[in-house]
Formats: sequence, C-alpha cells, structure tokens
Amino acid sequence: NANEVDLNRNWPARFDHPKEDKVSSSPRFPGPGALSEPETKGIDNWLKTKSSELAGCVDVHSYAGKILYPNGDTEQLIGNDDDEKFKVLGANVAKAASDEYMGQTAGSFGVAIGAFDDYIYRTYKKPVLTIELAGYRFVAPPWTIRVRGAEIHRALTQFAVEVHPFEGGGGGIVFPED
Repeated sequence: NANEVDLNRNWPARFDHPKEDKVSSSPRFPGPGALSEPETKGIDNWLKTKSSELAGCVDVHSYAGKILYPNGDTEQLIGNDDDEKFKVLGANVAKAASDEYMGQTAGSFGVAIGAFDDYIYRTYKKPVLTIELAGYRFVAPPWTIRVRGAEIHRALTQFAVEVHPFEGGGGGIVFPED
C-alpha cells in the first residue's frame, strides 16, 4: 500500500512472531501493528458486520500455484479435526483449478505472521484458503489472464461446493433463505 505495508501481513494473527521481518523496507513488512492500515481496518470492520452471513473466505495472491490453508504463522498443524478437513478442501480446490496447483498448509510453504487466512480461521472459525496463482512472476503477464481467470473460477466454484461439507453438512452449495 502507500505506506509500504504488505496488507496480507497486517492482520491480528500472531503479529508478534519473533522471526518476522519488521524492517519497513522489506516487501513483507507487516506494518507498525495489526490492522494499522486503513485497508485492513476497513475490511475487518466489514467482516465484523457480515460474519454471520459468510460461509467462508478466499484470499487470492500470486504466484506459486498453491492452495494454502491454516496454519501459516507456524509449521505446526491446527491440532484438531479441521486439519483433515482443510487437507481435503485444499486438495479438491487444487484439483479443480488445474494440475499446476497443490494444496498445503501455509506454514509449510513459508511461515508468515499476520496473514488473512489465519485471522479468519481463528476469529470466525470459517473455512478459508489463500489461492496463490500459478505462474512465474508477481505481476501476471497479460497473456496469462484468461488462463488464470479460468483457474480461479474453477477454484472458487469448488470452494463453494466444499464449504458446506467442511462445516459438517451434506454436499453441494446451500443458498440462504431470502
């Protein structure tokens, strides 16, 4: 953002991690404190008003070809039944996206503090994924936009199918009553 803060590291999820780079010149600078930035603060305020309406959340990044799920601020697993649920969710969403994607814990990809997915899971107990677009550059080349867009569409559609079973319900998308 304008303050050179990595907004995906600005969430209140183990923000005090001792190994995190707190140097403001770092591209992974988490900011001076959790929710210090207007962008994350605004989204957090919106989430608080809509949390009962949300079935789950997805964060989209570039460029590793990964479907990441909690935990991300440690290499340790969550330690309950959700570990297996996230493993299935990640694998199914990765398979739907394309064979360039792989599901795994965010921490096994790289430990990072203040991540959106850890915050959403720990605060709202909702299924959450970070989709790291496949590719080889942080800014996707224009010629890949249609391919990546189709992958994201398939991944998001599969996420919607998987959310209800993740929460212990039957399969398929469940629409709220009007």
